[in-house]
Amino acid sequence: MGIEGIGKTLCVVNNVEPCDEGKPVIEEAYSAEHPLQIPSRFTAGVAIPTGLAKLFMGENTKTSGESIEVRISELIRALGDEDLLVRRSAASALGDIGLAAVPALTEALRDENSDVRSSAAEALGRIGPAAEAAVPVLIEALRDENSRVRQYAAWALGKIGPAARSAVPALTEALGDENHLVRADAARALGGVGPDAQIVVPLLTEALRDEDLVVRRGAASALGEIGPAAAAAIPVLTEALRDEDPGVQRNAVYALGKIGVAAVPALIEALGDENSYMGCFAADALGRIGPAAVPALIEALRDGEALDKIDTWVSVNAVSALAEIGPAAVPALIEALGDENHLVRADAAWALKKIGVAAVPALIEALADENQFVRQGAAEALGGIGPAAAAAIPALTEALRDEDPGVRLLARGALSRINVEQE
Repeated sequence: MGIEGIGKTLCVVNNVEPCDEGKPVIEEAYSAEHPLQIPSRFTAGVAIPTGLAKLFMGENTKTSGESIEVRISELIRALGDEDLLVRRSAASALGDIGLAAVPALTEALRDENSDVRSSAAEALGRIGPAAEAAVPVLIEALRDENSRVRQYAAWALGKIGPAARSAVPALTEALGDENHLVRADAARALGGVGPDAQIVVPLLTEALRDEDLVVRRGAASALGEIGPAAAAAIPVLTEALRDEDPGVQRNAVYALGKIGVAAVPALIEALGDENSYMGCFAADALGRIGPAAVPALIEALRDGEALDKIDTWVSVNAVSALAEIGPAAVPALIEALGDENHLVRADAAWALKKIGVAAVPALIEALADENQFVRQGAAEALGGIGPAAAAAIPALTEALRDEDPGVRLLARGALSRINVEQE
């Protein structure tokens, strides 16, 4: 079955920049009994014959004699269609077919039609690591005369991942491409290769100052994927936290978190950023780093001067980060139960509940703290932990005689929850 006359009837999401999140996919399901109806937000509702829909959806058709090879051949031909939507849909379908389509797609990378070449590269990227055999030809495509082909070749190599490590030199060269989208996808591709691309950390660091924001985003993301081996980029990533583009800022925080312990000082400083969202991102990154970040987070929570600088919501998120770290953060969270801000106290209690039984001994001790808020938070957290907090029953019973009515109320509730849940 041919592909002529499809025009703009294929239902796809038309996102033409592979460096952006979200790739085009055929959205609508089809019926074995009825033609595929294209939703009005894409077309005027033109019907596609079921057999053709199945061809693009990557499912075996019932027509006698049609095989996977025939379908691949039809789809390869569709890669050169004059309509962008058809080309993108064919690439999507070939990507769904997977490994069986790799030889034909590799050959298509050398087609005389640049649309075929770029769509073939896109399809190979969709296939991912299984398209490793195409890496040498994708490397060639990085020097294609057509910038779109170069862009998709870079994107595909990134999707293939560590198996494309042999492409690092060519991707490094592509960081200097005249086209900003090629540079951006080359940067992201180096991140896709991972730690094996650490040799290009200096160039990716330089790309953080590229005039184009898409390139800066890609460079920051790539440094994060390279991980601890990208520690040399920390100073420039810290500068990127002040970038005019929020996307660059977010990717820089992400990268610092992935780099790990060496980036803790920079992330702690970001907790006090005048942009509260940036502080929240930094807190999340510190939580992902884990126990190694606890001392710095404790310092940030205890230091009165620092607390004056840190936005309330950032403080709350810092406590949440400590919760993600787990038992190693319990002392800091007990401290936070006495914070002057009720949101911080509540979040600390929530965090201790999340940590669970490992926090029980410290919470029992906290029931005798001189600060009423600490006692209240301890009782609340123990109730939230439930049966696993049974060891706290004597201390909670004693707390029923606390001078503070809030402590008494919360202790009573905790005992009730522990006893009821044990039955």
